[in-house]
Amino acid sequence: RGVGVHMGRAITTYLHVLDVDRVVICGGIAAELDLFRDSLQETVLSHSYAAMTAGMTVVSGVLGERAGILGAALVAMEGLEPGH
Repeated sequence: RGVGVHMGRAITTYLHVLDVDRVVICGGIAAELDLFRDSLQETVLSHSYAAMTAGMTVVSGVLGERAGILGAALVAMEGLEPGH
């Protein structure tokens, strides 16, 4: 429950700035999303305006534990391109 509350508060901060329909949880923690999804969504809903969260979903990313390393590799590869 604690993980969902803390992540929900952090996500709410972003929702106040960005207009998103979907929040994707990636990395190793994504495999455990079912354990804290309810508390995360409850926290987001209780700390934000209803219009901001209407239709918003929270899903697991498809890359699982590989998300971090693949993201780092992509950044490194883009840094090798001219103009970066």
